[in-house]
Amino acid sequence: LTFDAGDGRGQRLWLFGGFSPFTTPPNTIYNDIWASDTTGNFWSQAVSNAPFPARLGPACVVFNNQMWVMGGGGFDDVWASPDGINWAQKAAHVPGFLQIVANAAVFNGQLWAISQTGLTPSLNHIWSSPDGINWTPIIPTSPFPMRDNFAFLSFAGKMWVIGGTLGTERFNDVWESTDGVTWTEDTAAAPFAPRGLFQGALTFQGHLWVLGGLGANGASIPFNDTW
Repeated sequence: LTFDAGDGRGQRLWLFGGFSPFTTPPNTIYNDIWASDTTGNFWSQAVSNAPFPARLGPACVVFNNQMWVMGGGGFDDVWASPDGINWAQKAAHVPGFLQIVANAAVFNGQLWAISQTGLTPSLNHIWSSPDGINWTPIIPTSPFPMRDNFAFLSFAGKMWVIGGTLGTERFNDVWESTDGVTWTEDTAAAPFAPRGLFQGALTFQGHLWVLGGLGANGASIPFNDTW
């Protein structure tokens, strides 16, 4: 994500944790933090060992002038930092984040999370919080089919859910909501191929963008397309 840490270096890109299958031993999981210069071309390590446990797939957002790292890797905790170096735990357990890959968005002055299959198949809730500490379930069951590894973001006064996986199934549907309660399916099959794990989604220059991800119908074939 991008964030100005107030250190005089302006907006920079920030990277939190993750895992690498190419290390020895393989699949090393990290809890380090890296920041780029303003161009994104040069990176330096801001923290080698953050206070939160190492994890893959956390949700990372900017909210209330802080960076937030939430859930992922089977954790359901919430952490925040005003500068990327000093971190405070805001919540020890939020059911909405108990997933391998967590999902969060900032919308209408609140943090939002969607808990789907993940590690808790009984949860299919949508949650919101005004402060990252106190969380409220908005609806007990979301109207779109249960899934993992979906894109969740805010854009043009709405929240959006795009794609995802359920076992070997991949989705390419798109859902939107203006309040987190009522959801409308924009399309059951977007023109891009169904995809889930490792897909990227972002907003840029007035558009939603979908990038890459793992392939359709259970195939672990990575895409490198952009929509």
